[in-house]
Amino acid sequence: MSQDKRKFPRVSVETGIRYRPIPADSSTVEYLEGVLENVGLGGVFIATEEPLPKGSLVEVEFRIAEQGKQCAIRAQALVQWDRRLFTPPGMGLQFVAFEGLGQQQLEVWLRKILDDC
Repeated sequence: MSQDKRKFPRVSVETGIRYRPIPADSSTVEYLEGVLENVGLGGVFIATEEPLPKGSLVEVEFRIAEQGKQCAIRAQALVQWDRRLFTPPGMGLQFVAFEGLGQQQLEVWLRKILDDC
């Protein structure tokens, strides 16, 4: 039996997410794309064919629906692990900093979803 060591609960979602390493090099100036499969206040799992190595600092951007409109969440995160040989390939990220009110917006959105469960 595996024990979940996460500090914050996660919510299953399936939406697009953009990411790129920090600092962006000349080959990755543009964002890469993946599928955000789960999210919590502590981090996210991104399903992607192009996971970055553990320890990479990443800039992420994804959207949530808040009060009938789309709200962009932008954050910096650290790759905690990457999965390349199993399905789906991807990477687990831990948030380290949010842009603007992103953390508060994400917290309100997550609380609303968890309260409805």
